[in-house]
Amino acid sequence: MQKQIRHRKIKTTYHKVVKLRLLHPEWKLYQIGNEVGKTKQWVRKALYQAGLSTHFYNPVGICEVCGNSSGVRRYKVCSLSCWHKKYWIETKCRICEKKLEVRKQTIVYRKKVQEGLYNTYCSFKCYYIGKRLGWS
Repeated sequence: MQKQIRHRKIKTTYHKVVKLRLLHPEWKLYQIGNEVGKTKQWVRKALYQAGLSTHFYNPVGICEVCGNSSGVRRYKVCSLSCWHKKYWIETKCRICEKKLEVRKQTIVYRKKVQEGLYNTYCSFKCYYIGKRLGWS
């Protein structure tokens, strides 16, 4: 009479580390270590013994304007035209209604300072007219 052998899955910390690296290549060593309760040096040693990379995968960034690849993760936009669309806004002069391009940061700052009223002028001439009218 033969004994029936029961196969059980051995879930050691070593196997968990290898599995986490394969599932999450973008995680850093300390993140894997926090997940399994070990130090990052222990995780590095285990990955090295398993023949896996100890460097985390740095994904490519996505442009916030058009959705294309920006090439490098830290870049938020892919080109100068997308950068211009993201950080500049088209507005008009309050006096002569001439079209202007102003940085969005400037508009936000003016809204904060003047409590919702932002005055954008195309020249000093229009600025002084607005000042005489009491708009500045």
